[in-house]
Amino acid sequence: MVLEKEIIRDEDFLGNCYRLPFYVAEEKLHGGKNFGSIRFYNPYLSFTVKVMVHQKSVLLKTVGIRRQKKHMLAELMQYYEAFRTKKISSSLWLKETKERVEKLMDLDDKDIGFKLFWVQLLITEERYNEAQWMLSQVDALLEAEFQPSLYCYYLYLTCLYNADEYYSQQVAGTINAIYQKQPDNWRIGWLLLYLPSDCNRRVSAKWNFILQLIEQGCHSPIMYMEALSLLNQSPSLLIHLQEAALRILLYGAKMQFLSEGLMQ
Repeated sequence: MVLEKEIIRDEDFLGNCYRLPFYVAEEKLHGGKNFGSIRFYNPYLSFTVKVMVHQKSVLLKTVGIRRQKKHMLAELMQYYEAFRTKKISSSLWLKETKERVEKLMDLDDKDIGFKLFWVQLLITEERYNEAQWMLSQVDALLEAEFQPSLYCYYLYLTCLYNADEYYSQQVAGTINAIYQKQPDNWRIGWLLLYLPSDCNRRVSAKWNFILQLIEQGCHSPIMYMEALSLLNQSPSLLIHLQEAALRILLYGAKMQFLSEGLMQ
């Protein structure tokens, strides 16, 4: 077994919770059941968790990979929520996010979404040459298999890379045209919040746009975070307590991310 971390520190916990991912070295397994254990200890206590791995068919290995991907995606969301609610620093968020995206790309090197997320992290670190190289790779993949959400994400990243206002306006128009054909695709709508689009010209327009996405069925914490950030800055936006707004407030209470002005 390979542990992601052998030493756990206070800053590794999200609240009072810590998940310890571990990986199994497949080449060291024999057929049937394989036994091992992980020991946790500090100066005050010690306990052991037993692990059993059953070497089975290729189909079940695929299921295992799918489970690992799901687990790491859940962790990515947890770190994102902790970062947006200011429970962890941007540097810690970037470090933990990079580790998980690298592992996701190792698990599935054909996933375009993981590659695009990696490009965004490279741009965040100002590693522009590497970002450009990866973008050219993704461009070729999207030509072979067009996917609207990923194509729009790709265009958005080219805006970050080019940092040109006129180009960003052109891209915003292209993404908006795609969104008009798929108005229930919240991922495309989310990108418009960070581009020079109509929904982003006024705070009230931005709020109404996010409400519309949530009312249309978006349940992603990403969009709830966007809504809460707006409300915390401008509580006066909360004119009507429709169902979507109540769900946003409940989520904010759960995450302990409601400003004093909003609670009043």
